[in-house]
Amino acid sequence: MKTWLIIIGSILFLVVFILIISYLSSVLILKAASKFMDELNNDYANKIVKLLPNTNCKECGYDDCDDYAANLLHRACVKTCPYMSLKDNEKINELVDKFDKEIEELKEKDKQKADQKIWKRKEY
Repeated sequence: MKTWLIIIGSILFLVVFILIISYLSSVLILKAASKFMDELNNDYANKIVKLLPNTNCKECGYDDCDDYAANLLHRACVKTCPYMSLKDNEKINELVDKFDKEIEELKEKDKQKADQKIWKRKEY
């Protein structure tokens, strides 16, 4: 009877240990991915801010040009900046399109990696 308890206890310990390791590794992966996305987001938002007049006038509905740029990047703005030139507006639209394309490419790469893992599992 004691040997069965020891075996069951060992199995439970291994299962809990594997679950904890899996959880910790997924948290680390998500943090790394989140950090990368934040850096990508900030990079594009900074490029947009450089094209804005930086008057912080609030006529666009945001507290400052940085907030406006971040919302432009995610296509969340209703109003346009009244002081921005048409040429800069076109450049910003190009940046936003490029950002969207980069995000879609990253999603596609993640999907391909997931598909590859699924196929590898099916081979066994």
